[in-house]
Amino acid sequence: MSFCSQFLLSGSEDGTARLWSIPLKSDLVAFRGHNHPIWSVAWGPYGHYFVTGSHDSTARIWSTERISPLRILSGHLSDVEATVWHPNCTYVATGSTDLTSRLWDLRVGDCVRVFGTHSGPLQALAFSPNGRYLAMSGNTRDIHVWDIAEGRQVQRLKGHEASVWHLAYSCEGSVLASASADNTVRVWDATTSGGGKKLLGGASPVTATANGTPETSGKADGPAKTSTTPMDTAGSTTGSAAAPAASAPTSAAAGAAFPGGQPSTSARQSQKAESPLLCTLRTKRTPAFYVRFTRKNLMVAAGAYGC
Repeated sequence: MSFCSQFLLSGSEDGTARLWSIPLKSDLVAFRGHNHPIWSVAWGPYGHYFVTGSHDSTARIWSTERISPLRILSGHLSDVEATVWHPNCTYVATGSTDLTSRLWDLRVGDCVRVFGTHSGPLQALAFSPNGRYLAMSGNTRDIHVWDIAEGRQVQRLKGHEASVWHLAYSCEGSVLASASADNTVRVWDATTSGGGKKLLGGASPVTATANGTPETSGKADGPAKTSTTPMDTAGSTTGSAAAPAASAPTSAAAGAAFPGGQPSTSARQSQKAESPLLCTLRTKRTPAFYVRFTRKNLMVAAGAYGC
C-alpha cells in the first residue's frame, strides 16, 4: 500500500505488476516486463518508485509514471524472492534462492555488494532505519545481519525452528522482529553483536562514494540523505552483476569452557543475560508471515490461521 493509502501494488504469476486504486476498487495500470511470475513488490521510501522481483532471476525498478522499467537488475542465478529499499532511496537489496543477497546502486544500475553464500534461500530482508545494517533470513532459519558499509556480518541470531518469512526493525532501530512459520514472532536486541559490541550507538547513515560503494557519512545520527536518482532520464538499463563477495568474519568461540562439568548458576544467568533474544510471542498453530512497526512503534503481526 502507498503512503497516502490510496494505491495498492500487486505482483502476479502472470508476470505483471498492477497498480490499484483503493477508493475506486479497480486497477489503474499493468506494468509488463517480467517473463515469469513476480514474487515480490515493494514501494520506495517516497512512494514514487517501486521494485519487483521475479522468477526470471531479475529485479526491476519502476516509476508510477511509466509503464516500462527504469532499471533491470540482473545478476542473480535464481528466483528473486525478496526486495527492500534503502532508506535513502539510492539502493535496493534483493534476496534470492541462489543463497545470496545483493545490494544495487540505482544511479548506475550496478551491484555493489554480494552477501553470501547462505545455507538456504533468502525470503526476508530489512534495512535498519539508519541504513547501516541489512538483516536477512528465509529457509536458513538463522537471521544474518550485515554491515553494508564494511561488507561483513555483525550478527547471527538463532532460535527459529522453521523458515523466517518477514523481518522488521523498530522505528529507532534498537529492536528487530522476525515472523516465522514455527508459529512465533521473536523480538531481538539489534544494538549489540554476539560479542557484546555496540552496533547502533555510533552508527552513521550510509551514503555512496564516487565509485558507488556504500560508506558511512560521518554523522552519528539522523536519516540518510536522499540522493537524486537519474533514472527518469536514463531509460531502461540493465545492471551489472560484477561485485566482490562480502565474506563473513571468522566466528569466535560461542562461550567459555567450564572445568568440572556443568556451568554454575551465575554463569548460566550471565549467558542468558547476553542472549540477543528479548522475547518470543507464540500462537497456538498459526504461522506468522508478516510483522511491522507502526509510526508509534507498536508491533503488528499477521498470519494465516491454522485449522
